[in-house]
Amino acid sequence: MPGLTLRRIANHSIVIFALSLLAGCISQTTATKSFVDLQPVEKPFLWKAKKGTRQSWLFGTIHLGIDAERELPKEVWDAFNASDCFVMEANPADITMSEVAKFAYLPDGQRLSKLVKPDIYDRLKKKLNGTIPESLLDKSQPWFVSILLLRSGHSQNLSMDAAMLARAKQNGKQIYFLEDWRDAIKDLAAVTSANDLTEMLKNEGQLAKELDELIETYRSGAEEKIVQILERLYGNTKSNRAKMHRLIDGRNLKWMPPLTAAIAKGNCFVAVGAGHYLGDKSLKVLLGDAGWVVL
Repeated sequence: MPGLTLRRIANHSIVIFALSLLAGCISQTTATKSFVDLQPVEKPFLWKAKKGTRQSWLFGTIHLGIDAERELPKEVWDAFNASDCFVMEANPADITMSEVAKFAYLPDGQRLSKLVKPDIYDRLKKKLNGTIPESLLDKSQPWFVSILLLRSGHSQNLSMDAAMLARAKQNGKQIYFLEDWRDAIKDLAAVTSANDLTEMLKNEGQLAKELDELIETYRSGAEEKIVQILERLYGNTKSNRAKMHRLIDGRNLKWMPPLTAAIAKGNCFVAVGAGHYLGDKSLKVLLGDAGWVVL
């Protein structure tokens, strides 16, 4: 069932992205993950972007499962510390729960209990008991419930992106953001359906294994393997290609104006999801088309 497996990886990756995006408004003070068995990242997704005398760093993050402070290699932090500015996807400080609620709730008259089968809804209630009141669960959009499910199954530490943002603020770096979090949530909501939520719940054990594999692939720096996964995802179905285009390629295009404006100043450190640097419509390709040399 390779097609189904890859679709599940895609949907899980979508939720991981959202979890990182919402780091500023969803408390992470309950993190319990143990890092006794730390595994340093062997080969970071790190490139230089050059144009004339100007140079900046491009770094690919993963939004879950890596302790940035303790597992990223020295070369990443050396590049980060030497930079004058920091660029990331969206500003978590702008996010408030009251605004998130506007996107998290279903339209009036719709109920999650009517969008999924009764047995699935019962499992959701049990799984999220103590996380969200059932009255609010029933009003929630599938994308938001997916985030809650992921948090319930995986203990969180501060995301890599958020850890770098905190250090950039401490170091007084100029900080730039590539998108409004509201637009990112709209993209997420558009590609996450009740069926996706059902698949996630039905296959949570397999999803956990696939997430672990994805994290280990990131640690190893196996760019070719991640490219292969992305290529297979894009070629899976017309619907899935449209989803991935909206979440990756489409956002890459929208990011180019603010990204090039930031790195034109020189000596910036750019940290966005590693998937945005891979493939034939990646940021690396788009920057190359704009006259930058990425190596």
